[in-house]
Amino acid sequence: MSNDTSHDWNWVNGQVIPGQQPVVHANDQGFTLGMGLFETIAVVNCKMVNVASHLHRLLAGLQQIGAALSSEELNAERILHDLLDKEPGRHGVLRITVTPGRAGRGLNVQPVGTPTIVARFSELGFVSTHPVDLHIASVRKNPDSPSSYLKSTHYLDHIMALREARDAGADDALLLTVDGRISCSTTANVIIWDGHQLKQPDVHAAALPGTTLALLNALLPAKRKIHAAPLTRLDLDVAKGVYLVNSLKGIQPVNAIGDRRYYSDLNGVYAEMTKILRAYVVAECGEHVGEEVFPWLGEG
Repeated sequence: MSNDTSHDWNWVNGQVIPGQQPVVHANDQGFTLGMGLFETIAVVNCKMVNVASHLHRLLAGLQQIGAALSSEELNAERILHDLLDKEPGRHGVLRITVTPGRAGRGLNVQPVGTPTIVARFSELGFVSTHPVDLHIASVRKNPDSPSSYLKSTHYLDHIMALREARDAGADDALLLTVDGRISCSTTANVIIWDGHQLKQPDVHAAALPGTTLALLNALLPAKRKIHAAPLTRLDLDVAKGVYLVNSLKGIQPVNAIGDRRYYSDLNGVYAEMTKILRAYVVAECGEHVGEEVFPWLGEG
């Protein structure tokens, strides 16, 4: 559970202001049209985890939506420093949201001025990594939609899918594409272990290209590399393990999808993946990596 009250400050276009102060104009395209992208970056020992990959994805996405920024303009190190200087913290999450900024009415109008950059550091409560139950949502992902591959602020479909899953007694939702392929959960990428190979949905599955998933695959030895494939429910039927992966969960095992049960946390491959990812974070951020906040960083 997030504890936002202890860090009630926002970084807005270079200025740190109180969290209660309004920061979005009524004609900002992020507010009027949902044109905004964001990143959530884990902060461990006051250092950001895998920050270069997060910023690369954000800057590339902003180029696509016409709100291009340079790496100098989007300096995450300076943003985090400014926020922690105002209200110190060690472990948590830095969220950076960028919109094209203010514009006139209509779809085909150019922004007035510069993009809006809003950032916030939040200390986190315990990020659970217990094995979760998933519900296959009726909401479907569109592989032909550009927004499916951008970390957009437009999360309504995922919110509705999560509500449906909770109503069904599950922890989270598994989303499929309109043609029935496995895509993602509401906030994470999906990996399947079939007993021989690790697999992930291919590039046509309407899943966000995950920074932590890419990092994990780069760290894994050759025999454990994650292979992209068009995955379906049949792959779930034969899977020996299913895992959710994102920057805050690390690697979270799946206990069940509907009536199909798994023992994802008991597979040796789960311990191997978690150990490798933890070693990376320790090397980047130092020991005492905040296991009380990110339990997947514990030594098990």
